Amino acid sequence: LHTAYRRQRQMCIRDRILAITVLSALTLGLNAQTGNETLGTGAGTSITSGDYNVLIGDSSGYSITTGLNNTFLGYRAGLNQTSQWDNIYIGMNAGLNSTTGTDNTIIGTRAAQGLGLGLQGTDNVIIGTEAGLEMNGYANDNVIIGEEAGQSLIDGDDNVFVGEDAGYNTTTANDNTFIGNQAGYRNTTGYRNVFVGNDAGWDNTTGYWLSLIHI
Repeated sequence: LHTAYRRQRQMCIRDRILAITVLSALTLGLNAQTGNETLGTGAGTSITSGDYNVLIGDSSGYSITTGLNNTFLGYRAGLNQTSQWDNIYIGMNAGLNSTTGTDNTIIGTRAAQGLGLGLQGTDNVIIGTEAGLEMNGYANDNVIIGEEAGQSLIDGDDNVFVGEDAGYNTTTANDNTFIGNQAGYRNTTGYRNVFVGNDAGWDNTTGYWLSLIHI
């Protein structure tokens, strides 16, 4: 009887070890991740299966779960990004409220920081302190370069704003090219305009198909 009891006990222990091993393997499989580099308190804390992310700075990429190939550098850069890929956010609060944006390059303190759900669009290049600050929606294919350039843009597409405060008040307009400090400054919803030179098109708000060169 003693021998039978010992054998049964050994079998129970073996079964328990097997169950723990299988459970551990399943858990590791569900949370598999490859090639992530994190540095900073809270950086990449939520990653489950996202791969090849570089997250440097306190709380950078904090909410990423399955995102891929993202590079976030700076305090709270890309804080709310969750599952998208190929984004570069550099600077304090850069892309802070972006949740599902893809293929965006955002460089500068509070650049594209966003309101609400933040930037959710694709293929944007935003460079400069507070450039695209209020972006909140599906803005796509915009190039915004300059301090506070395109600060009010929400979900306009295919705009080029280059220069300090260029396109500052534009909200939902498309296909504008504003080059120069404060070029197209007061434009809100005007579209397909070309303003070149400092203060060019400064007074235009909703006009469209205009071309102005200020020398």
